[in-house]
Amino acid sequence: MADNDPARTVTAPRGLRERLVGAWRLVTFTGRTRSGRTIHLMGEHATGHLLYSADGFVSVNLMRADRPRGEHGTRLDELDDAFAGVLARTYLAYSGPYELYEERALVRHHFELCLDPDLIGTLQERRVEFFGDELELSVPTPQIPGTQLPLFLRWRRAAG
Repeated sequence: MADNDPARTVTAPRGLRERLVGAWRLVTFTGRTRSGRTIHLMGEHATGHLLYSADGFVSVNLMRADRPRGEHGTRLDELDDAFAGVLARTYLAYSGPYELYEERALVRHHFELCLDPDLIGTLQERRVEFFGDELELSVPTPQIPGTQLPLFLRWRRAAG
């Protein structure tokens, strides 16, 4: 990320930044097949949090609502590989800096930390749209290995 890039809006005009900053709860996480069918990528009752800080960091946590529980609670040292794989497939988490492009209604997330190590160091773009009190982040062309579907994450402002 070059500081001299004129398209980069570190201090975006009031508007998009003000509307994004804060905590959000997931409403839906969907993908659209080539035939136009909508699928729920982490189940119809997926849950998640999205946090945009005023100083330019984003944190995302998504999970299936029906994640299995282990026999031994949450002790990670007792997980077998198969169960650990199930846990990893039913959870997505990442964080890092973000950049806003007000004029293009676009936000870029820099994946500094991520559950999937293949995504660390990547730059992921999200289109930003507001529908009443909801925020939709869409990913028309995912840069996630094995994912070709356009993705849509609908969020509602979190109430404390």
